Amino acid sequence: MTELHTEKKTRLHLVIRDRILNMLIKSGCRRGDPLPSYRDMTDRFHVSLVTIQRAMDELIKDGIVRGWPGRGTFLDREVTQSGRRLTQVGLVINCARKTFFSSTYLMEIFQGVMLQCEELNVDTRLFSIKNEGTLTPRQIAESGVDGVLLLAVNHDAYIQELVQEFSPVVVLDHSTEKVATDFLVCDTQPAMDGIVAHLVKLGHRRMAFVANWTTDTIAGLQGLNPDIESPISIERRNAFMQAMCAAGLSDSASVYELPAAPLQTLTHVVDGWTKQAVRPTAIILNSAGDVGILDAEFAARGVRVPHDISLAAVAGTGSEGISGGKVVTYQRVHFIEMGRQAVSILSERCAELRPMSSKLWRIGADFIEGGTTGACRVPRDTGDM
Repeated sequence: MTELHTEKKTRLHLVIRDRILNMLIKSGCRRGDPLPSYRDMTDRFHVSLVTIQRAMDELIKDGIVRGWPGRGTFLDREVTQSGRRLTQVGLVINCARKTFFSSTYLMEIFQGVMLQCEELNVDTRLFSIKNEGTLTPRQIAESGVDGVLLLAVNHDAYIQELVQEFSPVVVLDHSTEKVATDFLVCDTQPAMDGIVAHLVKLGHRRMAFVANWTTDTIAGLQGLNPDIESPISIERRNAFMQAMCAAGLSDSASVYELPAAPLQTLTHVVDGWTKQAVRPTAIILNSAGDVGILDAEFAARGVRVPHDISLAAVAGTGSEGISGGKVVTYQRVHFIEMGRQAVSILSERCAELRPMSSKLWRIGADFIEGGTTGACRVPRDTGDM
């Protein structure tokens, strides 16, 4: 391995000691947090294992870190950098730029990010995992950004690595209790409760929810199976069942699994509905943008919306309210506010330590009543609604 030549070799370990200390400051580590392994740090700083050992010995001597045989090295004294200001945000997306700029909900979040950055006089830099590959903490640190927004990145091990070595990090449209950082998601339960209550009021008794699976981009880049049901979809599935239970309709609830593939796979939903002996009279989707696609799939089978089946969505943007000339019933999520709030949290975290545990921020929605959830004709073979 080639050593750095910017300093005399006899003092190189002191340079690396300062760089490790700077890494700890930027990551917002708390006392007791584990440090990367010595081997990982040799790769990060491009020096030998001996140099890393000598640099860590200095930090141990200063009482900043402590080594536990067989367990690793841990921060023993919190280190902070006061007065740090957010000047450039790194926005990391899990999809290709082309997909990003064609997605209505991602564009609303992006709009909120840009509006808040302009208000705070902060620059923005866009990174695409799909286009550029998995960005290491070192690459992000060297890019000059002061904080990172991860948008729809759902690989928990990667989030943990980034939070451990670079902070602040705020994650949008994903959450996990495994990582101590800030997460912003939709306020799912009230949104689902509103949709189910509306359908019940219209007379529906049998309903189904479409559970979306998604692609773990990072796992896919590593050659692993990238298909997972995201925590957001799992939360909405659970919220649906809870809302149906509260309405006394838990025995009349169905769930359709939507594979992690192009939305043409909504044909699976139509297939599942058609095969049921007792069919739901209403289907709730994750996204209002999917309603029009499912509507078309049903129409191709001679099934009319909303006469034969009603459709609604638990989340959507301001531009997704009309589908095929029909007004969609859905919860309009404040995605612009999500982007704005993420930048504000990031700015505040620049001068603070990261949270001691996962911190969840929920974004509300407005109920939009449409015609696609009107009372259905009850098919003769389905029994009561």
